[in-house]
Amino acid sequence: MKKSSILIFTGLLCLGTIFIFSCKPKEKLIAVDFKDSEIKVKKGEILKIELKANPTTGYQWQIDSTADKKLTEFQGSEYKPDKTDNKMMGSGGKETFKFKTIAKGKSVLKFKYVRPAEPQKVQDAKIFKINVE
Repeated sequence: MKKSSILIFTGLLCLGTIFIFSCKPKEKLIAVDFKDSEIKVKKGEILKIELKANPTTGYQWQIDSTADKKLTEFQGSEYKPDKTDNKMMGSGGKETFKFKTIAKGKSVLKFKYVRPAEPQKVQDAKIFKINVE
């Protein structure tokens, strides 16, 4: 009786773990070389925008205007340096911005590559049209 109770508990624990990890929202990665006119993403998915960056230059990507806050929710950003053989100083990497889609509709995400001390001098800009289905 005790052995079967342990087996049942272990089985339920495994099923619960599988259920929790299967409920993670799907992620859609859009790289900087994205050429389509519109990003199609489903409500509830995580949209990840990946942009080339090099913080050693003093420049950084900033969100110039977010998509309609009724459609997306900013989840944060993360910089990762490129993998190089000798980890060269000054080499670039990628900055990834994450947004959770929370409602259906269309909007635009704008980014600008600037030095924080000189926000009016834009080095680069990216615009992404979003269609949340």
